[in-house]
Amino acid sequence: SKSLAIKLGLVAIAYFLTAQLGLMVPYKESVVTLMWLPTGIAVGAILRWGKVCLPFIYVAAATVELSVGLPLLTSLSIALTNTLAPFLTAALLNKFNFDYRLIKRRDILQMIAFALVGMLISSAGGALSLYASGLISRESIVTTWSIWWVGDSIGVMLALPLIVNLGRERLPAKHQYYELLAWLAIFVIGELLILLLVPSLNKQFMVSIFLVLPILIWVSMNFGIVGGSLLVITMSAIVVWFTAHGHGSFYSQDLSEGVFSLWTFMTALIITMLLISVLQSERNQAEKALSDSEKNYER
Repeated sequence: SKSLAIKLGLVAIAYFLTAQLGLMVPYKESVVTLMWLPTGIAVGAILRWGKVCLPFIYVAAATVELSVGLPLLTSLSIALTNTLAPFLTAALLNKFNFDYRLIKRRDILQMIAFALVGMLISSAGGALSLYASGLISRESIVTTWSIWWVGDSIGVMLALPLIVNLGRERLPAKHQYYELLAWLAIFVIGELLILLLVPSLNKQFMVSIFLVLPILIWVSMNFGIVGGSLLVITMSAIVVWFTAHGHGSFYSQDLSEGVFSLWTFMTALIITMLLISVLQSERNQAEKALSDSEKNYER
């Protein structure tokens, strides 16, 4: 139908645009980006609209690789595994009856586990394609693969909850959006002040946690998964940008240490946001059950 064609076109555009954003911030000691949102967009699109998305995803992925100057065969090869990886992830989620609302802990664990499994395909395919084209050395294959895997997996965990729930949740009141923007501004300004005025605190992990958690809890409770996902994506993008340019709490000249600490932080943000949403959902269900019980008692 016409509406589906429009949605699929928007998926391809969103894939391309978020890829361009990701390509702006490769890790300082690597050619691979730390946060690849297109994978999450692709998995979410396949879950919502099925296999019809695959040609659009493949074309968008190939266009992204060509846009950075990779050879045609390399671009087509990387695009193939970048399409197969989301397809496998979505297939696994469907097979195990994944609930897009993410209102149970089981669904959170499934999303994380299958993202890690599925993105083994894209990361391995990408690293091997670059090596076969002579663009990376044999010694760099494992490092390139690991950062690619982390970036793709984080991309699924960040974008998938947003894509599968967008348009399905009740929108909050307008004044709450202003509150959300205010909290975001406080967070960004706080991080910038710490970075610029108190460089000695840049390596203090607890400072970042102290700034993030109150905002994350409030947004997740008031805006649900869509709002929480938007906030976590914004926070992660800021942290990734700082890290990619050699600043902040998570940058390290030891590549594996820096990537692991950043991956841990972003995963903790995602899990915290989703668990808060689960608890809020359980609370709402309990209140509804209590209200229904009181009505029945009154009768």
